[in-house]
Amino acid sequence: MTKLKTFDYVQQKLGNEILKVKEQQKTIIGLENVNKDNIVSLTQICERLESKVTLLNQPDENSISFITGQTIGKSDKARLELKEDIQSSINNISLKNELPRQSTPILDRNVLNLNNDLNHTISSHDVETACNFKDIPRLEEWPTFSGEGEYNHMEFMKTIDMFKEDFNIPDEYISARLHSLFTKSAKKWYYKMRQDHGKHSWPWWKEQIISKWANDSWRFQM
Repeated sequence: MTKLKTFDYVQQKLGNEILKVKEQQKTIIGLENVNKDNIVSLTQICERLESKVTLLNQPDENSISFITGQTIGKSDKARLELKEDIQSSINNISLKNELPRQSTPILDRNVLNLNNDLNHTISSHDVETACNFKDIPRLEEWPTFSGEGEYNHMEFMKTIDMFKEDFNIPDEYISARLHSLFTKSAKKWYYKMRQDHGKHSWPWWKEQIISKWANDSWRFQM
C-alpha cells in the first residue's frame, strides 16, 4: 500500500472517529439526567481519536505525516476543534441540568480538562457537595406555583426552604430552577422580573413573591 493510499485510509478512519464523537455528544446533551459515566465515555472516545492523530504527527519517515507538513497542520486543527466541541458540550450539559458552576468538582477531573492539567485537589467539601446534589429531589418532586386561584405562596416557599436546609442547596441552584417551578401567571411574572431586575438570590425572590401575592391576612401570618 502506497503512503498516499495509507494516508487516505487513516484520514477516513479519523473522520469516522469524529462522527462517533459527534453522535455521542448529541446523545449525552439530550439526556435529562447526565451522570459521570456518560461524560467519561465521551472523553474516552476523544482519547482514542487523539492517539490516532498523534500517530500522524510522529516525525518518522515511515509515518504518514512524512508526506506533507500541511496535512499535519490540518490534523492538529481538527484535533483542537474537536476538543473545543467536547468542552462546549460539557458546559451545555452543566447548564441543562441547572447546576451552579461551583458544583463542577463532582465531575471527573479528566473530563473537565482534556489537556490533563490536574490542578484541582478534591477536598472534603467537594465530596460533601457531590453527595448532597446526588440526593436532591428530582425536579418533578419540587413544588410549583401558578399565582392563580386559591394559591398558597407560603407553602411554596416553605417547601423550598425545607429542601434548602435538608440538602444544603445553594441559593444559585434554587434560583436556576425557578423558571421551572413557576407556572401560568406566575411564570409570566417571573420572566418580567428577570428582564427588569436580572439574576438574584432565593431570599430576594422570596421578598418579591410576598410583595406580589401577600394580602393583609397573609402578612399577619408572617
